[in-house]
Parts: sequence; structure tokens; C-alpha cells
Amino acid sequence: MASKNRIEAGRRNGLLAKGKKSEESRQKCAMNSVRHGLTAQAVVLSNESKEDFEALRKTYYTRYQPADEVECDLVDDMVSARWRLRRACSLERVTIDIRQDRMQKVPPENREYIGEPPACVRIMFAYEKEFNDSDTLRLVARYETRLQRAFEKADAGLRRLQKERRTLEESPDPEPEPTTPNESNAPAETKPAPTTTAHKIVEMPAPQPKLDPKPKPETPITPVTPHRE
Repeated sequence: MASKNRIEAGRRNGLLAKGKKSEESRQKCAMNSVRHGLTAQAVVLSNESKEDFEALRKTYYTRYQPADEVECDLVDDMVSARWRLRRACSLERVTIDIRQDRMQKVPPENREYIGEPPACVRIMFAYEKEFNDSDTLRLVARYETRLQRAFEKADAGLRRLQKERRTLEESPDPEPEPTTPNESNAPAETKPAPTTTAHKIVEMPAPQPKLDPKPKPETPITPVTPHRE
């Protein structure tokens, strides 16, 4: 369970992303990508259309509305993965088209099939020939799988960050703790000073003389006789 200080810090951070400042950060983030074009230079090939890539990127920015640089990076990762996935689909199409052209150039007597098959059958023969004679389609399939995972990972990370941000933005302001009236003006409670008790002087009894353990013999008393004249 989150502590009180951590909750308060999260609410303060959420307030920073509200209102006009959040919209300004979104516009700044989008304009930086448009001005520098770093993502397009790293992803778009020389014979590909940068205008089409920029249109795709703007569509994703409009859809996800990133609020900071971290969210912008995740959106760019999604755009990059989607652009390359489209390229992978084009690679597969071009590979099969080239294989069909090569099959058409083979003399009829050397072909593996008789006559001119339907288009779907010719495409099937092209796929079979390509898988048996080359690893191009296998590499394209691995390429597509890796890009699809990258897209899903960026999408999940972006949704998690935006959910946390919206939760902080929608959280109510912390209520002040209730205080009792005149609590600040109440005099401080004074404690009574400790009392000291006077110590009584106790007189010690005088030492008693030691008694002789052996009793002395009693002296006999001689009777006194009266004197007669």
C-alpha cells in the first residue's frame, strides 16, 4: 500500500500535467519531431516517400496525444514499426512477383506445369518455388514477427504511462487535516515542578556494652549484728 507521502507526491506531479502546460508540451513534442526529422532519416529509405511517413506519424500523434518526451519516443517506436511492417508486406509482394516473372521466362517445354495456369495457381507455384529455392520469404516472416512484437511492446508501454498520468490528473486535491478550534492559541500545558522531600535525620542508638559470657560469682553478704552496751 502506498504511503501518504507518496500519494501526495503523485498528486502534485499530476497537477503539473494539467491544463495549458500539458497542451504546450504536446505541441512542443510534435514540433520537435517535425523540425528535426530524425525518425524519418533513420527509418525511411532513399526510394521511399518521406511525405507518406510524415503523414503516418501525424496520424499516430493525433490519435495518442503524447504529453512528454517519453510518450513521444514510444509513439515514434510504433510509427517506425508500422512503417517497416508495411515495407515487409511490400517485400513479400515483390518477391512473389519476381518469381512469377522468372517462371514466365522459362520455355514451355521446361516448365513444371503444362499450359497457362490460373493466376491463383501461378501464385501458389511461385510461393512453392521461392520457399524451396530461397530463404527470402522466411527472412521476411521473421522480420514481420520482430516488428509486430516491437509495435505491441511500445503500444502497451504507452497505454500504461498514459493511464498512470490520467489517474494522477483526475485524482482530487488532498484535503487539509482537521484541526480543533483555538488549538494554536491555547496555552501550553505546564507541568508542576517536581517537589523535593526533606530527609529526616535518624539518631543512631548508642552502642551497648558487651556482656561477659561467664557470670561472676556472687559475694556472700555478712549480716550486721547490733552492738550491745
